[in-house]
Parts: sequence; structure tokens; C-alpha cells
Amino acid sequence: MRRGLLFGGAGLAIVAALAASLLLAFAWLPATEGLRRQLVAERLSHYWGEPVTISGKVELALWPRPVLRVEGLTSTTDGVSPVQVRELRLLFARWTRMATRPLLFAMAVEDARLEFPLKPSADAAPGTLLSSPVAFFSVLPRLRLKNVVFDFVDPQDNWRFSLDVSQVQSRLRDGVEYLEASASLNGSPLRLAFQFDREPHPPVPEAPPYGAALSVEGPGLSAQVHTRSWRAAFDDNLTLSVAATSSSIGDLLEVAGIARTVDGRGTLAATLLTDPARVSARGIALDLDFTSGVRTAITGNVSDLLDGTGIDLTTVTDIKPGAQPASSLLDITVTRLSGRFHDGPKGLMLSEAELTTNAFSQNLRDIGPISVASIRRDDAGRVALIGISIQGSPDPDPLFHLTGNVGDTLGIKDISLAGDFDLPLDDVLDVPDSADGKLGRLVGAAAITDAGGPVRLETFSAELRGSDLLSAGLKLRDASATRPDESVMEVTLDVPKLGPLATVLGTSTSFSGGVGFSGTFERKGEAVRSKGRLDIGRTQVNGTLSAEVKDGRPRVFGPLSSPSVHVDELANLLFGGPEGAPKPRIAVAGVRMDQNRTLDLAHAVDLDIDVKADRIDGIGVSAGDLSATLRLDNGAFKADPVVVTIGRGRLRATLTEANGERMRIKGSGEGWPLEGLAGGSTHLIRSGTVAASFDVTADLGAEGNPLRTLDGGVTARIEDGSLGTGMLDLAGLGLFGSLFNPAVLSGESHLRCVRIPLQFSAGVGRTDPAIIVETE
Repeated sequence: MRRGLLFGGAGLAIVAALAASLLLAFAWLPATEGLRRQLVAERLSHYWGEPVTISGKVELALWPRPVLRVEGLTSTTDGVSPVQVRELRLLFARWTRMATRPLLFAMAVEDARLEFPLKPSADAAPGTLLSSPVAFFSVLPRLRLKNVVFDFVDPQDNWRFSLDVSQVQSRLRDGVEYLEASASLNGSPLRLAFQFDREPHPPVPEAPPYGAALSVEGPGLSAQVHTRSWRAAFDDNLTLSVAATSSSIGDLLEVAGIARTVDGRGTLAATLLTDPARVSARGIALDLDFTSGVRTAITGNVSDLLDGTGIDLTTVTDIKPGAQPASSLLDITVTRLSGRFHDGPKGLMLSEAELTTNAFSQNLRDIGPISVASIRRDDAGRVALIGISIQGSPDPDPLFHLTGNVGDTLGIKDISLAGDFDLPLDDVLDVPDSADGKLGRLVGAAAITDAGGPVRLETFSAELRGSDLLSAGLKLRDASATRPDESVMEVTLDVPKLGPLATVLGTSTSFSGGVGFSGTFERKGEAVRSKGRLDIGRTQVNGTLSAEVKDGRPRVFGPLSSPSVHVDELANLLFGGPEGAPKPRIAVAGVRMDQNRTLDLAHAVDLDIDVKADRIDGIGVSAGDLSATLRLDNGAFKADPVVVTIGRGRLRATLTEANGERMRIKGSGEGWPLEGLAGGSTHLIRSGTVAASFDVTADLGAEGNPLRTLDGGVTARIEDGSLGTGMLDLAGLGLFGSLFNPAVLSGESHLRCVRIPLQFSAGVGRTDPAIIVETE
């Protein structure tokens, strides 16, 4: 028995010695190098996730721990992007600890270049180093690098980020491994510092026991990433707290190879949660403060940063936070843009969008899906958005669809966008519910560009369809026949009957006619000219008005003329509604005026308009030959002179603002035959003319009839008058009584002085005439 045990022990020793000899032969003999190269390449391919080939030496040391040294490795990262490593060393766990510790202890890479696509074309095998970015965290605590370049590239869109790591050094102290790296990103120096817990150090009992910290310092950037892990390998279910500060956004842009179009400061905070399949972000807080004064804040979450899905981000951009409240149209400026980006049924959506100005705010309907085919960089560092697609809704027939490109996103240049729209007019305008689709749909197409100058409409056409109440059209003439700073817009509007439209808009009018306009708006540089015809019932107005900026203020000037003005119809339109009837209100849907801010529209534009009318109808007497010059200067209105022929007399007046909405009318008239005013029904009046002077005020904006607000005085005089009687005193009759008594019609009397003053107060007139008659 004892002899058998001896032989057995000797046999085992011989087998062990033989195995050791074979292992040593495999590790060291040149004849086994091909086998070593093949086996190591297979294992590295399995670990890396892509086929690995070895062209150099493969050496294996066995004591005091296994160390594998490989030279001349080549591989790929997504099947095509190259990986080249001059030397790779793998340190394994000590023989005595292999049963309790991970097999791979450390990795050293020297003189290598690894290229990673920013948009991988294929997924790596699960469980490999390339399968997830999280897997790299499991390597970092035991990674040694020297002269290693990581290239992150997208050749199609011209992006390249080259991280050149010259050296990574580490030291172990009190169970924490510290690593420092000297590197550069796109040629700009970076300092990277890491520390990893090699032993558990939970900050609180229920927290993950292993921690890691990464800090990055570079041009315009200071960032820290604190990581907690349940495993010392840092290979799964990590929680990362990210905090970054940028002292110069412009420096960051240059490091990224982007043109330094903007500059400013920024901060970023977020919590990243990782697993082998995805990286999610929670509590994102990005604040950007640009030197231009614009401030942007983005907050929210992203469920999968790698796929760009699960987005829920709120963005607020303050463009001019200190803008003073607008007092005129010229002062209106956009002060804030805000909205919420989130995943919708068919892609990225923008909801709760709001545009705020220093006068009003505008709520926008939900917009989306929004997509961009690619974000491309050119050789000058400009960032372009290619293949933009924005829909008005995810429905099969969206309200609008906009497509195109922006060649310089940060500089807002090289814009080329085009789209079409089909919008219910009662969705665009804030009108009563009674409209209910009766206003039709605004259908058209548009394109904008900045080719050759500032952003402008290249093409535009719109037509109001599907309504019996009104029709309208807008069309931009072919822009190719004009310069970039010139354009001509053709405009038409036709309301056959204003009454039915007023009813739909929640009011009523006694005006039974129609309203129409046909004309053009022509732009040349900063000047605009409008030429066209306006029809209000039977009143036709033709004109050519021009607008230009003079001394920093827009000025509108030009002539208006009419062959016939029907005052009765215009009065019905302006004042003929039922007592207390609401005024029609048309506004853009979603607009909220700031109650604490008042727009003084009169101060927005200066006017200088000449008005002429050949005939005035609807006032009971023949009138015409109207001419007037209307001026609005810094909010002060004046019509001077206003000249009109009424009957056989001529009136000349001046209209000015009194206060508020009250207008002052001051002037005089003369030349009216006395017998004409008496109606021609009596022979008492022989001759004479009537003249008048007046100075009155009225509230033209008052509800109902403005004549009820008339204040002031009117004085009438009779010149060169004579009466067909010399018996007024003998008859014992006054002047007015004699008009009805033919018994006094003999002889003649001269009117030496006739003065009839009328004093008005709140539309009620009182008189105390003075009449001196010289009889025979």
C-alpha cells in the first residue's frame, strides 16, 4: 500500500512537472509563439468585442503573477474604425488570489491610437468592452496609458475629437487608487485626475460602497464627476453626479473645433444612472450666460442619452430681460422664449411654448414632431443643421410642415427653410366660439432665406378658402426678378356683406355694404410703399402710401383720393350699431396683453397724408371738392387745412387733439345764400349770404353718436341780407314769425346785423340771437 502511494505521488509529481514544463514551453519557447498569438488573439477578441489580430511578439510571464505582453495589435471599434496598439500588457491576479479576486488586475497600453465613431453603425457583442461605455469604468482603476490617442469621429458630418493621453500615473494610498493624466483635446491641454476606492467606503450605510471621482481642467472648463458603485469593478449600475463650470464658452467652442461665434459663462449639474444598456440623466440643470446679455436655462431629464429618447426638458431663454415696457410699436421686442421639449408619439415635441415681449405674451400651440437629420461641421468650424423637419402636429395632415437647413446655427446665417400650411382661421385668431369654422382656412406656402443679405421671404402665398363670409389672398411676386432687399406683396380682401361677418364675430352693424381691398405692398431696402384701392360700400378710396424711417421714427406719407365718399354709409359703419353693442374684437390667438403696460400706437408712426374727394354724398346737400392734410407728429394729430365745398359755400377748418380721444374742430365757412337756407318756400328772403365760425370739441371714440359729446360754440352771421317786407314793426311781428305771415310781404328791409351764437354742452345747443333790422 505504501509502495503504491509512493508510486502515485511520484506520478502526480511527474504529471505536475510535465504540465509545468508544457506551460513554460507555451510561455517561452519560440516554437509555440504562433499558438500563443492565436489563443491570445481569440481571447482578446472575445474581451474587446471585435476581431483582434496580432503581428508582433506574445510573451507570458508566470511569476510572481501572470503577465501577458503583446506587441502589434490591430482591430476595429465598429467593424471599420481602426485600432492600432504597439504594446499591450495584461496583469492578472496573483496565483493565491485568483479564486477570490477578478482574474484581470491591470491593463497597460503604450503607443496606441483608437478610433471610435460618434454614430456607430453596429452594436458590439453583449458583455464586451465595446458593448457599453460603462464597461470602460471597470478598466479605469487598473489602466496604465502612455502615448495613447482616442479619436471620436464622424467623417460624414466632419466631426473629430482627438483626446491625446501622454501618460497616466497611479498610486495606491489607504485603499484608494489615485491616477493623474496629462492629455490634450484637439490640441488644447487638459488635466485629468481620477481616484477609485479599492476598498468599500460607503458615505452612509445604505449607499453603494465604492466611490470614484474624476476631475477635468482645461481651457474654459472645470468639471467633476463623482461616481458610486455597488461593485469594485465599476462595471454596472453606477450613479454619477456631474458638475461643470465654464468660464468661457468661446474657449470650449474652440476646443471642440467650432467657430467662436458666441462667448459667455455656463454651469451644468446632473445625475447620471448607468447600466450596460443605457445611460440616463436626471436633474439636468444647464445655465448659460452669454456676453450678449442672453441667458438660457435648461432643466429636466433624459431617459436614454445614447439613443436620445425619453426627453423631458424645459428651456427658458431670456433675450432682453431688462427691456423697458413698450410704449409704442417701435419699442416692442422679444424678451423671453420658453417651452418644454418631450417625446411624443412620433418624435420630439415642443409644448407649453410661450413668446414674451415687453408688451404682450403669445402662447404657441404644440409643435412637432421635430427632427434634424444631421448636425454638420464645416472646415471653418460652423455648425449646420441639415434636414430640419418641423410639423405643426403629429397628425397625418399637420397644420404646417417646415423643412430645410441652417448653415450656421450659432451665427444664425445661411438659412434656407420652406414649408406649407393649412390653418383654420379661427384657430389663428382669437374670435368668439360662434365662428366655428365659418371663417375658412388659410392655405399656402412660404420659403425664407438670407442669401445675399438679411433673412427675408423668398416665396410666399396664402389664400383664405372655405368661407362664404370673406375671401383673401396674399402673394409675393417672383423674388428672382428683384434684388434681395426688394419685394412686392399682392394683397386682396373681399367681404361681400359686413353684417353676417359681424354676427359671427359677436357683434352687429347697421352697415349693409361690403368691404374690399386690392393692392400691393412694395419694399425697397428700409422703405415700403403701398398702392391700392379700398372699397367701403359705395365709397372708393385710391392711394399710394409710402413708409420710411426718418430720425429713428417710421413716417407714412402720400396721397389718398376718392371720386365719391358716402358719409351716411361710413357713419353707419362707425357709429350705426345698436346701443351697447360690443365692438368686434380680433386678435391673434394666445396673445395676452400686459395689463400694466399700455401701447401708445399714435406715438409709433408719424403721418403726413393728403386726402382729396371729388364728391360727398349722403349728407342731404350737395358737397365735394374735399381736400385735407392729415398729420401725426410724435402722437399729436392735426388735420390742417380741411377744405370742403358744401352747397354754394366753402368751409375751412382745422382738427387737432384736445385731450384723450376728444377732437377740437375750429374753423369758418362762408358763401351760403340766405334764401337757400330758408328752403325757398317763402318770398321773405330777398338776398344775403351766411357765414359761420366754430370752435367745438367731440369724443369721436364715444359709444353711439359722437354728436352727443359735442361741446363748444358755433356763431352764424348774415351778410348783405335783405327781406321782402318793410312792415315788420307795423305788423307787430318778429323776424321768425313773419316767415309764416304773407301779409307783411310788401316793401323791403335790410338786415344790418344778424348774429346767431349756438353754445353746445354734451350735445345740447342753446342760442341767444342778436338781429338788427332796418325797415322802410
